[in-house]
Amino acid sequence: MTIRISNASASALVRSYAHTEEGLLVWLELAPLHPKITGAIWADLVKNHRAYLQLEDEEKGVGKVVYGLGHAYTRLEMDAPALAVGHNARAKLTRLIAPEAIRPNSLDALFYVFSWPGLAPETVLAATLEKVAPYPVQIGWGAYLLAEAVERGHAIPLVTSGAAFPGYEIEAAVNWPDIISQGLRSSRITLNGKPTEN
Repeated sequence: MTIRISNASASALVRSYAHTEEGLLVWLELAPLHPKITGAIWADLVKNHRAYLQLEDEEKGVGKVVYGLGHAYTRLEMDAPALAVGHNARAKLTRLIAPEAIRPNSLDALFYVFSWPGLAPETVLAATLEKVAPYPVQIGWGAYLLAEAVERGHAIPLVTSGAAFPGYEIEAAVNWPDIISQGLRSSRITLNGKPTEN
């Protein structure tokens, strides 16, 4: 079973992806390929006008039109010399991640939270809020905050496949103080940072 992404001029094998329900790619991991192929896909993802690409996922039996951020991704690359093919090309394993999933600057814009090795998405959400919010947030509130955001429709699961970690799109300008105050009033969270047993 393979996953492939293509534009009008190139087609690339994909190891994993995560996109919003609308098709915005926030995570894309390309199998080791010739840099020209990777570059052709990457160029369409960062264009400031929306360029559409076709994502085919045999594992899920789906095809979907997707598009990029329209600005730079955080780009992580690793050489894969054993997979280089002719002309001294250096194949690279490439992972593209929306910067808003790594270091959101403001709660006034949407951002993304993923699971990371050893970290559940609720922990990442609480840590993000603790760092960015102008009011106190405790890491132990993460499960409550994410559950409440999902229930209110402010946290939407991302569509993922392959080795991508589960994640959520978090809407802009969520009323986190109201969510926190309701949690404290209902004793679903406490000021010692620990969730209550309910």
